[in-house]
This record gives sequence, C-alpha cells and structure tokens, in this order.
Amino acid sequence: MPEEASPNGPGDLANKMNEMGPPRHSGSFIEARAEVTAEIQRVKENDPHCTQVKLTMDDGDDLVQLLADALKTNTTLIDLNLEKNKLGANGGVALADALRVNTKLLYLRLRNNALGSEGGVAIANGLAKNTSLRTVGLMENKLDPQAGVALADALAINPSIAKLSLYKNNLGEKGGLAIANALCKNRTLTSLNLEYNKLGSVGCCAIAQALETNGTLKIIDLSGNIAADDELGGTQFGRAIAKALTVNTALTEIDLRKNNLRANGGMAIAKALGVNTTVQCLLLTENRLGAIATEALLTAGKESNSLRSLELAD
Repeated sequence: MPEEASPNGPGDLANKMNEMGPPRHSGSFIEARAEVTAEIQRVKENDPHCTQVKLTMDDGDDLVQLLADALKTNTTLIDLNLEKNKLGANGGVALADALRVNTKLLYLRLRNNALGSEGGVAIANGLAKNTSLRTVGLMENKLDPQAGVALADALAINPSIAKLSLYKNNLGEKGGLAIANALCKNRTLTSLNLEYNKLGSVGCCAIAQALETNGTLKIIDLSGNIAADDELGGTQFGRAIAKALTVNTALTEIDLRKNNLRANGGMAIAKALGVNTTVQCLLLTENRLGAIATEALLTAGKESNSLRSLELAD
C-alpha cells in the first residue's frame, strides 16, 4: 500500500486498506511441524537468506515461544506473516516480548489470530517499545476497547509505524476516543484502517476532530462504524469530517462507507470539497445521502482540482 498511491478506480481504497506491506512474496509457506521448527531455527541462526517468512503453527504454544525467542536476537528477518494461526492471548504475549527488543522487523502480519483483549494489550505494549516496524496488520483479532486504548497509547509514542490495519475488531467508542487522542500526537502514521470497529458517532467524531490537526495521515478508513438507525450520529459525523476537510492538507484517500451520513452530512462534505485541495479518493456509498446531497457531491467532485475518484451509490 504505497504512501503516494493514487487510486485508479472507486474500489481501490477499500482493497488497498487491507493490503499490508510490500507485494506478496513467494517466501516460505510452512505447515509440517518439523518444517516449522527448521524455519524457526533459520531465524534463530540469522540466516541471511531468511528475510521473509510465513508460518502456520497449529501445534501449540511451544512453537510460538520458540519463534519469539528467536526473534529476540534475529537481525535478518524483515517480514513475518503469522496470519490465521489462532495464536490467542498466550501467543500474543510471547510475540510482544520479542517485539520489545527486536530491531529488524519491518512488516508484521497477525490477521485473524484471536488475540483477544489480553493478547491485544500485550502486542500494544510491545509496539510501544519497538522502533523498527513500519507496517502492522491486526485485522480480525477480537480486540476490545481495552486493547484499543493500549494500541492508542502505543501510537502516541511509537516512532516508526506508518501503516496500521485494525479492520473488523471491536474497539468501541472508548477505543475510538483514545485513538483520536493518539492522532493528535503521532507524527509517523500515514495509513490507518478502522473499518468495522463499532466506534459509534462519539468515537468517529473525535477522530474527525483529531484530523483537523494531524498532518501526516494520508489514508484513513472509517467505514461501517455508525449504526444504520443512528441518523443523528451519522449526520454529526458527516459534519465533523467536513470541518476537518476544510483545514486538513494531508489526507488523500478517505473511506466513509456505511456510516449513515444522510443528506445533511453529505451536504456538509460537498461544501468542504470546495475548500479542500488534497483529497483524491472519497468513498461515500451506502450513506442514505438522498438525491439533493448526491447531486451536490457530484458537482463538488467535478469542480475539485484534486478529487479523482468519488463513489456515491446507495
């Protein structure tokens, strides 16, 4: 997900937000326990050819601990993919200990590992100490508000993470408020995916307000965070985002699908597009915008000097 990428079509942002790190590599896809152990040994021995690893470890916590111990002294591995391993809380704790001291990893993929609150908090604490990671994927990990607060605390002080995906967790309003606070302090994050996190209007509006002062974030996905029956909340969020767009000069791609923005929220955003000069891709589908707001947005899109992709279909 390149930082300066410009979408070629209206669906590009939704796809890119779940692509973590460099193009998929043909590195090891290891399944048999003996082969997993051998691959971990390569990591432990700092094999110079072992820079990208994908492991499947369904055999228990012992392999995760072996890997974590190896990572503590490894200086060659830059891309670690542990997606869909059911690591759980214990695995998260073990990896977190390694992240505190590892100084080489750039890309960490932990999608769908059932980390839960305990594992999420542990990983967050590890990220707070880590200074090398650039891209972190924590999608679909059953992270709760407590984990959201811990991750926000890490973002407030982490000096290296540029891209973070928290797609489809349960950070809630409390997590959203904490992340908003972190965005007021963070100066390295360029891409953030918070799609489907039940942030609610309070969490979403707080993040929108933080975008008024944040000058580094370029891509943000806040889709699917406001309930379909929360008409007032959706409208308030639309207005808050609109206000941010009038002063923010960093954002280039924004996904606001499925947030019940309604006509008033859509009209506010249309007006803001007349002022904003940087947004290139804006996704607003399934927001019950209505005909008048849709027309206003289409007109604003045509008159914008920066907007290249605008998606409005309900």
